[in-house]
Amino acid sequence: MPKVPFLALTVSAAVGLLLTGCGSEPAQDLDDTVLAGIVAAGRSDGDLDLISTTHFDWQKAVIVCPGDDPTEVAEAAGTDGPVQGELPSTVDVGTGHLVFVNDDEVVQVADLRLAQADVCSEDLSLTNRVLSPGATLTVTHGTGDGWVVTRG
Repeated sequence: MPKVPFLALTVSAAVGLLLTGCGSEPAQDLDDTVLAGIVAAGRSDGDLDLISTTHFDWQKAVIVCPGDDPTEVAEAAGTDGPVQGELPSTVDVGTGHLVFVNDDEVVQVADLRLAQADVCSEDLSLTNRVLSPGATLTVTHGTGDGWVVTRG
């Protein structure tokens, strides 16, 4: 059996661990990443490109607001029927969500406190809150330190 230097094994194991960790981003990181993108857009030109903000594959994003019917959300997010996977609870009146879908499967959810980033300020039907990867959101200053996020 050939001998492999200890340093080569150590480096190989470290790289493997790093690569394994890259594919599984905790939800809290996505919440913070999207909020940081909203803040940056609000402080600059007001345009938020979700593709530049997210770092994973998705085909649709759905703005989910308090009180939305989960069955209707699943239908709106799906292509040929309801989307599969865990949808956020819509009971908390202080939280909105961006649900990212790929191949009719929920892949990530960003939970946003409406006081910080109000994605639910527009009175839009659920079908008008479905975004494609090329969609741009408009960010304007809201009350206090918060931001209002609307369809671009």
